[in-house]
Amino acid sequence: MAASLTSEMNDSDRIVLLVDECRRLKIPIYPPDVNRSEAYFKVEDGGIRFGLGAVKNVGLGAIEQIVEGRRELGPYHSLYDIMERVDGQKVNRKVLESLIHAGACDSLEGHRAQMKAVLEDVLRYGQQIRDEKNRGQESLFGTNGSQFPPPARLALPQVESWSESEAQMLEKEALGFFLTTHPLEAYRLEVASFSDLSFSEMDQAADSQAIRLVGYVSDIRKLTDKKGRPMAFVTLVDFNGSLEVIFFADALERLNSIVRKDAALAVEGRCSTREDEPVKVIAEEAYPLETARSRLTQAIEIIINREKCRPDLAEKIERLCMQHPGSIPLYIRLAGGGNGERRYIAENFQLKLDDHLINRLEKLVGEGNIRLIARRNNGAHRNNRRQQS
Repeated sequence: MAASLTSEMNDSDRIVLLVDECRRLKIPIYPPDVNRSEAYFKVEDGGIRFGLGAVKNVGLGAIEQIVEGRRELGPYHSLYDIMERVDGQKVNRKVLESLIHAGACDSLEGHRAQMKAVLEDVLRYGQQIRDEKNRGQESLFGTNGSQFPPPARLALPQVESWSESEAQMLEKEALGFFLTTHPLEAYRLEVASFSDLSFSEMDQAADSQAIRLVGYVSDIRKLTDKKGRPMAFVTLVDFNGSLEVIFFADALERLNSIVRKDAALAVEGRCSTREDEPVKVIAEEAYPLETARSRLTQAIEIIINREKCRPDLAEKIERLCMQHPGSIPLYIRLAGGGNGERRYIAENFQLKLDDHLINRLEKLVGEGNIRLIARRNNGAHRNNRRQQS
């Protein structure tokens, strides 16, 4: 898999799919690290370590400098330490900034916001070192008793760490995708259950096809239509790609309070396909993911593989369900064993949907074997608009 990732290193969309496959196979993915990474992806401790070459704006010349400096003198401890060992013309501002944003400097002193705040001084520090070397004072940091001390280092400033969403977005800019954490991570069940297609599959959609999607708002561009009313072009991202969703004036007026940057949304609308252009979605309805589970869930489905079914599983599921009485029906889908799939309704159980129930069920039947069966959009807003026009 490391070789496959290396071969696709310049294609962010393919990297996303391969990383997701690694996670599905329980293969650990380690982020880029100036103290561990090479230029390319490599196998490490039973997982895969990201190569520095996957970080945008970091060229092979800069990577060679960083790796060589580490091999000669051991791990780096700070940004200043890096600048003592590398050519500052190759490891420049853009390189260091991208490495910080990508999390590749997390093994150094300070957090990302502190390193970014001290970056100007780090660059001046590197320039001073180059100036001394250019004057023939290569022994500046040698062991021969040089009288020239290293330039002064600025103490890391006391600044707040970036918020999780800010760190995620800067990481995405540096890598082309979310790696260490994804803003939708807490909503994997909703993404799997409520999205009709992943964003990487949108080329399968037909023009005017009704669709429901789940995504994270990474960007919003607000414009005005011909009547001077506000509308918005929203970039949504999921685990596999990005998609543009258009909120025309009527929809935006109703949904303006929830259509905001860094929001996680379930969006219902229709696909718009044009030749040689990415598929877009015209939004008609949207829900915050915090409330989508209660709004959209019609039933809970448990998937059980007949071949892996334990004799006491039914009893454990029954006991758990009795602890969560509510109003949502439960379905059991039996799969495998050569008899095809069959779905049964558990007539004795109506459940209350909450995280505790989902987590306990997943421990019983395995991750990925729980689904929320979604209510379909009844088109009320579309029908109302047609009646008003």
